[in-house]
Amino acid sequence: MSPTGRRRYVTQADVARRAGVSRPLVSLVMQGSSHVSEAKRERVLKAAAELGYLDNGVATSLAGNRSRYVIGFLAQSLANLVFVDVYENLAAQLAPLGHSVVVMQGGFTPAEEDRSLRNLVTLRPDGLVVVGYAGSTSALGAAVSSIPVVAITRQIEMDGVS
Repeated sequence: MSPTGRRRYVTQADVARRAGVSRPLVSLVMQGSSHVSEAKRERVLKAAAELGYLDNGVATSLAGNRSRYVIGFLAQSLANLVFVDVYENLAAQLAPLGHSVVVMQGGFTPAEEDRSLRNLVTLRPDGLVVVGYAGSTSALGAAVSSIPVVAITRQIEMDGVS
């Protein structure tokens, strides 16, 4: 724990120190590179397990090293069974392809939708599916400039939204 009492995530630098290797080598191991000796790979994986290292998908994405697609799914309300059905079918179709779906509830006001959409986009999804979304926020306009957006259950008249 840090001096403030807050826990901090174990980083690749922490794993590198424990394994006695460089941080870039840890990155190569985590990416599954074949350019690492088996002995060093085992040391890194052992250190990662001992420390409880979890891969940071956002950092991996920012570094351009993601090997799987992440799709953001923003539903107005997860109490709506139609939206849950859409999610379950989407996830069932994408899972065999190695894709993950990250779910967030949007809410019923433009402010809630905007906040939730901005939070979801910070996870750097490769695409975004919105259901029950009114499309009334500036966050959607910003999102379509960076990622593909598909609207289901509502027609959103905005360039970049399918």
